[in-house]
Amino acid sequence: MFYNSGNLFTMLQNGSNVRPGPTNVFLGSMTFNRKIVTSRTISGVSQIIICNADGSAEVQLTNSTGGNLRPSVDPNGTKIAFISSRDGNNEIYVMNIDGTNQTRLTNDAGSDYFPSISADGTKIIFNSDRDGNEEVYSINVNGTGLTRLTNNAADDITPAWSEDGTEILFCTDRDGNFEIYRANANGTSPTRITTTAEDEVHASYSIDGSRIFYYDSTSEVRRINPDGSTRVTLSSGGGTKTACWVF
Repeated sequence: MFYNSGNLFTMLQNGSNVRPGPTNVFLGSMTFNRKIVTSRTISGVSQIIICNADGSAEVQLTNSTGGNLRPSVDPNGTKIAFISSRDGNNEIYVMNIDGTNQTRLTNDAGSDYFPSISADGTKIIFNSDRDGNEEVYSINVNGTGLTRLTNNAADDITPAWSEDGTEILFCTDRDGNFEIYRANANGTSPTRITTTAEDEVHASYSIDGSRIFYYDSTSEVRRINPDGSTRVTLSSGGGTKTACWVF
């Protein structure tokens, strides 16, 4: 699935069979049964919604006065992690797939962004500026076990889990421009896997772990192997594209 200029689309991993999804939305993610969880502006406030892959059967899940964005659903479709400013600044929240039991997990003066929930639904990684610059953190879905995973003077952003939970991806400008790194789930052994002149962000693994999908500052969705080899461009044309979630 990828985002292009306010709309979501699905396609096969080779870039073919592009199909339109929900329109006038923000970034989202997808479950195994092809439900899309995303957000849209409703009465002036961004709210989390769930719908079919083609955008039909939309259901609103949040209804707060503060904005709700960047949902990440576990592939089995049981829990959703998201950010909300309902309590003053951007914090990490989690809720059931039907919108019930909305629970705040973080409480800090910094801003927390881009949550990614693990495939087993037990942990969330996210980036935060709570310690001065953007770093990657993890937290259990019950709000315990907050752990800083990266520690660098540069910004580390848009983290994502591998499907088996053993690795994370994140993007960082520690070597000059934003490139994709992979690391162990505890943040150790960070390894750079892209080396280009473009900025690369929003990386995510395929379900089998054999490919990584991302978009770069040329606004194209691309695919590479986990070792950084065999870069393939999957999209073409204008618009701002973001690879969101891959199966």
